[in-house]
Amino acid sequence: MLCLCAAALSFMACSDDDDEGGVPNAGVIPSVADPITAIETPWGDTEHYVYDEQGRLVSGNDNYGSLSITFSPLAFTYVSTSDGYTERWDNVSTDTRGYMTRARMTYTEEDGYTSSGNLRLTYNADGYLSRIEGTGTEAGVTYTDAYTFEYEDGKLMRVVNDFSDPEYGNEQYTYTYTYAAAGEYPNSGIPFYESNIDMSLPFMFLGGYAGRHPSELPVACREAYSGEDGNETSAYAYDFRYEWTYDAQGRVATFAETDENGYQNRAYTYHYGNEGTEANAQAAAVQRATVGTGVKKRPLSVRQRIMAKRARLAR
Repeated sequence: MLCLCAAALSFMACSDDDDEGGVPNAGVIPSVADPITAIETPWGDTEHYVYDEQGRLVSGNDNYGSLSITFSPLAFTYVSTSDGYTERWDNVSTDTRGYMTRARMTYTEEDGYTSSGNLRLTYNADGYLSRIEGTGTEAGVTYTDAYTFEYEDGKLMRVVNDFSDPEYGNEQYTYTYTYAAAGEYPNSGIPFYESNIDMSLPFMFLGGYAGRHPSELPVACREAYSGEDGNETSAYAYDFRYEWTYDAQGRVATFAETDENGYQNRAYTYHYGNEGTEANAQAAAVQRATVGTGVKKRPLSVRQRIMAKRARLAR
């Protein structure tokens, strides 16, 4: 979905240490030369992104709500018309390249319930996102959450998500990517992280706010999970296959993800800036979750149980 989905990152509140090169409300705004203006699925769902004359991402929309970006100061706001909440990122810091290093997040529900925290991002020497980290407090309990990204020759090889909570337990997701021969599937600018990771921050990658895109696209991924909740432990591992096609300009045209049982979980068709802007102005639906009959449902994670329980306690 278009939503900023800071809740997926657990509303992290981090320390006040300075980020490397981070400047509050820096004037550097990334621009995209040939931007993705729409992403659609075979099931009729589409999300749209709008860019200004300078190539800056300024807004997006779907049938669930709308995203808007302001630049003075830099801030991101998502308003959900379907679930009645507002999510806002402000107090944004960026480095000299325009990559986001810190932001304050505020989540407000229709009944007035509000959560807030801070997000911190760091990058390696080559400009690739290397870590998202922080801690937060919900209903009086402090927890930690971190994503670590590992690269090799510009390819994203592994992502590890560690979540720790002193009251409810710990969990870890590990995503390990496999590639074809070098250069067979070059990345023309696709933020494929969100295909597996429950981060749901596509606007950051599409808008150029979260570092460089990995140089190549994987053909497979293994997702491994382990978690503990008191005396209860659980673990699983799933394998996924990726398929990519390209258009005449060498840009990624389609993406499909198939699980180990042969079910297609996700499929996207990408549209770009030089294909026209009529569709870009239309509101449409988007569905990022598992789609299709018989698709294996992933078990409810420790974090999902924690967040649901804390939301109830906070009321």
